[in-house]
Amino acid sequence: MKYNIFFLSNVIFFLMSTCNTQGQTLWSDDFESYTDNSGYLNSSTAGDYPSLVSKWTLDISAATLSANSDWFMVNSFSGNKLVEARDTDGECVWASESISIINYTDVSISVLISESGNLDANDYINLYYKLDGGSEMLFSTNGSNVDDFSSLTSIQSGLSGSTLEIVIRCYSDNGNHKIRFDDVLVTAKRADPASFASSSASTTSVSFSTSANTVDDHIMVAYNSSSTFGTPSGSYSLSDVVSGGGTVYYVGAASGITNHTGLTTGQTYYYKAWSFDGTSIYSEGLTSNASPACVSPNDISSLTAVSKHTFVDLSWSNGLCGDEIMVVTKSGSAITNTPSGDGSSYTANSIFSSGTNIGGSEYIVYKGSGTSVSITGLTNETTYYFKVFSRVGTNWSNGVSISQTPDQLKLIITEIADPSNSSSARFIEIKNVSSSTIDFDTDTYYISRQSNGGATWKEFQLTGSISTGCLRTYAKSSNTFNTKYGFTPDFVDSKVDGSGNDAYCIYAGGDHNSGTLVDIFGVIDVNGNDENWEYTDSRAIRSSDVVSGLVAWDASEWVISSADVDAMTPDAMENEFRYIGSTWRPDNTAPSTSSSSKDIVIQSGTVLIADDVDCASFESMAGCYVEINAGVGLTVNGDVTMNDGFILNSNSTSSSSLKCTGSYTGTIQYKMYLSGGAGSPWHLITSPVGDQSINDFVTDSGNNIQTSPTTNNYALAIYNTTSEVWNYYHNGEGSSPNIAASSGGDFVNGKGYSVLRASSGEVSFSGAMNTNDQSVSLIAGKWNLVGNPYASFVNLNAGAHLSDNVITTGESAIDDCHEAVYLWDESTSSYRIINHASSASYMSPGQGIFVLADSDAGNYFFTEAMQSHQSGDWFERRVDFPTINLIADFESTQSSTEIKYIEGTTIGLDLGYDAGRFTGGNNDYFISSKFVDGSMFELDLALQCIPLFNSNESYPIPINVSAIEETSMSFSLELESFLEDTLVYIEDVLYQTFTRLDLEGSSYTTMVNEFTNNSQRFYLHTQTNEIKIIEEYLQNLSIYISNSSSILNIVGEVAAETYLKMYDAAGRLVIEHKLANSVNAKIGLPTLSSGVYMVQISMNEFNVVKKIVIM
Repeated sequence: MKYNIFFLSNVIFFLMSTCNTQGQTLWSDDFESYTDNSGYLNSSTAGDYPSLVSKWTLDISAATLSANSDWFMVNSFSGNKLVEARDTDGECVWASESISIINYTDVSISVLISESGNLDANDYINLYYKLDGGSEMLFSTNGSNVDDFSSLTSIQSGLSGSTLEIVIRCYSDNGNHKIRFDDVLVTAKRADPASFASSSASTTSVSFSTSANTVDDHIMVAYNSSSTFGTPSGSYSLSDVVSGGGTVYYVGAASGITNHTGLTTGQTYYYKAWSFDGTSIYSEGLTSNASPACVSPNDISSLTAVSKHTFVDLSWSNGLCGDEIMVVTKSGSAITNTPSGDGSSYTANSIFSSGTNIGGSEYIVYKGSGTSVSITGLTNETTYYFKVFSRVGTNWSNGVSISQTPDQLKLIITEIADPSNSSSARFIEIKNVSSSTIDFDTDTYYISRQSNGGATWKEFQLTGSISTGCLRTYAKSSNTFNTKYGFTPDFVDSKVDGSGNDAYCIYAGGDHNSGTLVDIFGVIDVNGNDENWEYTDSRAIRSSDVVSGLVAWDASEWVISSADVDAMTPDAMENEFRYIGSTWRPDNTAPSTSSSSKDIVIQSGTVLIADDVDCASFESMAGCYVEINAGVGLTVNGDVTMNDGFILNSNSTSSSSLKCTGSYTGTIQYKMYLSGGAGSPWHLITSPVGDQSINDFVTDSGNNIQTSPTTNNYALAIYNTTSEVWNYYHNGEGSSPNIAASSGGDFVNGKGYSVLRASSGEVSFSGAMNTNDQSVSLIAGKWNLVGNPYASFVNLNAGAHLSDNVITTGESAIDDCHEAVYLWDESTSSYRIINHASSASYMSPGQGIFVLADSDAGNYFFTEAMQSHQSGDWFERRVDFPTINLIADFESTQSSTEIKYIEGTTIGLDLGYDAGRFTGGNNDYFISSKFVDGSMFELDLALQCIPLFNSNESYPIPINVSAIEETSMSFSLELESFLEDTLVYIEDVLYQTFTRLDLEGSSYTTMVNEFTNNSQRFYLHTQTNEIKIIEEYLQNLSIYISNSSSILNIVGEVAAETYLKMYDAAGRLVIEHKLANSVNAKIGLPTLSSGVYMVQISMNEFNVVKKIVIM
C-alpha cells in the first residue's frame, strides 16, 4: 500500500536535536530577527549591524573583503537566516556577548554549521568557548572543521563558571566556497533541592520536609494522581498545569512550603520539587509520594449482581480505606443491621443461611479483602438483598446495597424441522438467550419429547456448554443431516424424531419428572394433529425477538409452514448467516454483496472474509476472531458488535475497508502496511480508529518504529502548523519542542502525522471504530496535515462522488487558489494535486494529506457519507482529459506543473480545478504556470485548467521558473489523451526560440538563475498543425519594436493574405492589422506599459504567436 510518502528535508533535526536533552535554554540566537546583509558586505557594515545588534560582534580585521561578492553577514538560504562567510581571503571572527552562567550546572553549547561548494584545505570553521574571560578552548565535538564537512552540529557540554563567551572563526578563500552557521544555543540546568520528602499529616493533608540547594534557589512543587510529571519551562502560578503532567501547588522559598490540604483519605498523591533560577531554568527535580492516613472506612464502588440458576455473582471495587470487606445477604426484604466490633466474632459462608446471622435472618456470606463472591443455595424467582460493608479497626462504613433475583438460565427452542422429503433430516435447534454461558456440567438440562401426547417420553441430557447468543442443533441422523444440509450437526440423538404431533420441552435441574420446565413447543398431554402447533412435513421457526422461554404454548411466537430440506435453516436464525466452527450456516454458503438484508453472527471459530460482503448487522461472539483480507470491503447496514478480535489487513498494493451505518461496540485492529528501512521515505498517516495511544503505538515492538539513539526521538512526528516544523515524539529523554510519547495522549481523529518504520511491514492501530462525522480544526492561512479517520476509503473529489467528497465538503475552509488536496508522490519527489479536475480519486483508511487553510479557516470535515469501498490502495479511476505534464529537471531536483484542457473552464481561476503549488516543501528550484489571462500573477500554479483548444485557437501559457542561483534546467513533457497531430512547443523569449517537446525523447535545456522568477521568459504553446508550414511563409518576416517603444516594425514578405493582432498579457487586443504580400510597415502603438506582448500572425487556418518585450 503506497501511503502518502515524503522525505523530510530536516532529517538532521531528527538525528541531532539539541545537544543537551535535559537542559533548558539559557541563551540563543537563530538570526531570524535581523535583516539580510546584517554584517560586513565588501568591507563596509550593512543591514542591522552594528547599531541593532547587541548579542554579538564581528571582526574582519584579518580578512580581505574587496568586492560586493565578498561578505561576512546574515544571509537567507532556503527561507532560513544564518551567518555566511563568502570569499573572505582571511579569518573572520564572530563573538557572542558575555553570558552569565553563575549558579548553573552542565552548561552546554550547540551550533549548526554547514558549507556550500567544493571547499579546500584553506577553508575552515573553528568553534571556541571562553570561561570567566579565560583562554579560547576548542569545542569537544566538531570544534575544528576543515575542507568539505557537509552539515554538522558542533557541541560543547559539561561547562560551569561565572561567564561564558562563544567565538567562531572561519575562513573562505573562494567565491564558490560558503561557510555558514546558525542556531547558536546555550542550555543549562539548576541544582536540585538538597532534600525533599512528603508524609501524611492528617486524614486529609500531607506535609513536606525540604531544603534548598547551595545557592538557595526557590523551589516549585507540583502534584499528580500518578508518578508522571512534565518538564517545566517558563514561569508558573499556583494551580497552573505543567505540560506533560502535574499541577503547581507551591512556588517560593524552600522553607516556606505549607501542608497540602483538602485531600482524599487513603489516596496516594505524587509530588515533584524543582529548583529554579527565578525565570525559566529548572533542575531535574526530586520526587516523593504520600497518602493521608485512613481513620474512617470508604464504601466500596461499582457493585454488580449477576443472576444465575440458584445463585448470584457479586463483584465490586474496594475503596481507598478499609481493613476488611463483609457481605450480608437477606431473602425477601432489605438489610437493616450493621456489623459491629472488629469483625472477629463473625463467620462467613457463601452458602446462603450458613454464615453468622447478625439479626433478622441477615447472613454473612463473605469476609475478606477480595472483590467478588458467588452466593449459592438460593431459590429461583426469589428476590435477595445484598449489602457490602468495609471496616477500619472497629469503624464500619454505611454499606452499599443491591438486589437480584436468581432464575433459570434462559434456554429456548428456536426451530423444529420435519422435512417433507426426508424424515431422517429432522432436527431441533436451541439458543442461549441469557447474558451468561450455560455450563451443562454444573447446570442440568434436558430436551424432552412427548410422543403423540401420550405416556412415552424420549429425552436426553445436554452436555458441554453454550455461550450467550449461541445456537445449537441436535439432529436425528448425522449422515443424513450432513448430506442434506452440507455440514455436521452439533449433536446427534435418535430421540430427535418428532413426527409433527409431538411436543418438545426443555427442563432444568432434571428430566420431565424431576426438573423445572424452562420452555415448551406444543401442549403437554395433547396429540398435535390438527392443533395450531402441528409441524408435520413442516418447519417451525421462532421469532428472533423472543428473549425468554415459556411454560405454556404461545402460537404468536412461531411461524409454521410446509417445507422440505431446502427451506430449513439449521444453526441459523431467520434471515441470518451464522458461522460455527469452520462452516457457514444454514447451508454452507458464505455471505456476499447480495446478503445486505441478512444478519451475520460469528458464533465460534476464526473467520477470514476474502470477498466483499454486505449485511444488515454483524456480531462476533466472545472467543471468536474476524479478519478482512486486503482489498476486501465489509458494509454493515446496521450495528456491529465485537467481543474479541477484529482485524483489517492491508498490503503493499491494497487496503481492507469497513463501513458501519449503525452503532459499533468493541474494538478493531487496523494493520496498515508501510515501506520502511534506511533511506526509505516517510509516510503521512492518521489513525483509522479512535482511542489509539501514541505511546502504545511507538513502543509496540511489532510496529518497529525507527528510533534515533542520538536524540531519543521516535520516527513519529506531528506537523506544527504554526511554526511549520515537525515535532517528534520521544522516549522521555528527548528535548523540547519535541514531545514525550508517554504524555502524547491519543492520536487525534482526522489529524495527520508522519511515520517511518525501521523496515517494511505493518503498523497496527487498535481502538474504537469511528462511525460519526469527524472534524479537525485548521490553522488559518497555513498548510495543515489532516487524514482519513475511518477504517474505510473516502471519496476525494467530484469524480468519486459529486457532493459527498473531501474537497467539496471542505471547500469553505480551504484557500480558493488551493482548493485541492496534496499527496506526496515518491516517483517525482513532489506533491501531487488531487482536485475536481482529477480522475475519480479515493483516500485509503488512515491516509494523510496536506490542505492550505483559508484566512478564516474553521473545521475540516470527514463525513460518514463520504465512505466507500475500493479494491486497491489510494488510486484514481481515469478520465480522459487532454493533459500536459511539463517537467523541469534541475541539476539536483525535479519539478513539474500540469495543464488540463477541460470544457467549461476559463483562462482565469476556476475554483476546485486550478490549484497553486504546495509551498511547504522545496521552494529553491521549481516550475509553475501562470494564469493565461494574466490575473493573480504572484500565484504559482501546479495545476491549471483551461478550455479545449482547436486548430484556430491556442492559448500561450506563461511558464514560471524559480531558482535560487544559476543552474542548468531541461524541459520535457508527458502527454495524456491528446490527438496524435497535437504539437507542443516551449518558447524561450530571452533567446527567441521555439522548441518542440511532443516528439519522443525531445527536450529543451537552458540556464536559469535567481532573476528568472516571474520574468515572463517561457511560454508553452499547443498547435494542431505544423508551425513550420506557416514559418515557411514567414521565414523572411521580421517583427520588432523601435527604441522609443512607439512603433511596431514589420519587414519582409508573406505569400498569402496575412493578418496581425497584438495582445497584452491579460489577453486584451491592442492592435489589428492586415499585411500586404510585400511588407514594410510601421504601425504606431498606443502608450504601453512595460512587459511581454503577444503578436499573432494568421494566414488561412494557420496561427503562430511571437513575443515582443517592451522595456
